[in-house]
Amino acid sequence: MKKVHNPIFFIFSDDINWVKKDFPLHDATYIDWNLNQDSWQDMFLMSRCCHNIIANSSFSWWAAWLNSNKNKIIIAPERWFRDMETPNIHPEKSEWILIK
Repeated sequence: MKKVHNPIFFIFSDDINWVKKDFPLHDATYIDWNLNQDSWQDMFLMSRCCHNIIANSSFSWWAAWLNSNKNKIIIAPERWFRDMETPNIHPEKSEWILIK
């Protein structure tokens, strides 16, 4: 079921060349990593998106958690570590969709 109509993708990465090569989305906006003192800008921008698709990183997890959009959808990996059983670190909220 399609939940988001006409999505606009903002892709944040600390390896923007890899992302552009492996995720060549036509209308995506690629945001190169803001370093050191300016990394808060990435966190702020990510938390202001309508929805979030996150990696297994604490940085993207916090950006999704801080997203105040009442209708947000967050897509996150179900397992946080590949070789380790971990407790569920995701909130028990319906807007979090976990993928295997």
